[in-house]
Amino acid sequence: MERDDDISRRLCELGPDYFLKQPPALIEYDPDRLSRRLKNERVFARLEKLYSPIPEATCGDCGDVCCRATPDFYFVEYLNVWRHVRHELADPALEAEITARAFRWAFLSLVQRDVYCPFLFDGRCAAYSVRPFNCRVWGLEDDAWYERRAARARESLEKQRDYFAAHGVKMAAPPAELVLPKCKHISVPPGSRPVTEPLVNSIETEIAMMHRAFIRPEEFRSLNFHLHFPGHVALKKVAPDKYDETRIAVALEFQMTGKSPLLDSLIESYGGRLP
Repeated sequence: MERDDDISRRLCELGPDYFLKQPPALIEYDPDRLSRRLKNERVFARLEKLYSPIPEATCGDCGDVCCRATPDFYFVEYLNVWRHVRHELADPALEAEITARAFRWAFLSLVQRDVYCPFLFDGRCAAYSVRPFNCRVWGLEDDAWYERRAARARESLEKQRDYFAAHGVKMAAPPAELVLPKCKHISVPPGSRPVTEPLVNSIETEIAMMHRAFIRPEEFRSLNFHLHFPGHVALKKVAPDKYDETRIAVALEFQMTGKSPLLDSLIESYGGRLP
């Protein structure tokens, strides 16, 4: 288990001018070429090994409440899931549906209650075997840890509510109702290692440092270094400085007519393929 000073030391390995560099807005990449390289270099295998201290949890099958949301993915995790969908599932119809769902989540999840994680099909995760770290630790935190995370989520949602309201958009529910409740229906095998906040911080640091092999140090602070899956997808087509503007435009269309030609055109531009 790493202490805070150990983590600080590891971050310093990025270089003395890391915090002085101006990061590019986005990491530019070819997902097919890069994901093949990372598979061949066993980066994804190392990622799976980093996940191993987290016990395999059993879901209480309580009605998809937790898995309706999509958490943040590190860039390497996004590439791992991208590879899984494209080359392992290899189902064009499923990929097209995941792509469309990702766009709907990116632009409508805060204004429509029935917009779920793009991988949730009939209560099951289509990418479960390669799910990201944040999915693996969900429901295993203690009450105090969960409440700290929930408080941060509420604060972020309150800011977004105010931003939307200033542009004539009403969120689907008050921020407190949009924060997932702590799951009480997840169990782990007896004798499993406790999932503590220091353990999670240590593993997350290792996942972040893994990127040193294939991105520049300043790209650690790029927008798509650590972002929810729909955001990774959407930012391939929508420029960062146009993202909020597009969210407002899509939401306003949906509020007025129950559909969004703008959103439909963005989805169509992908041709049913993850970017």
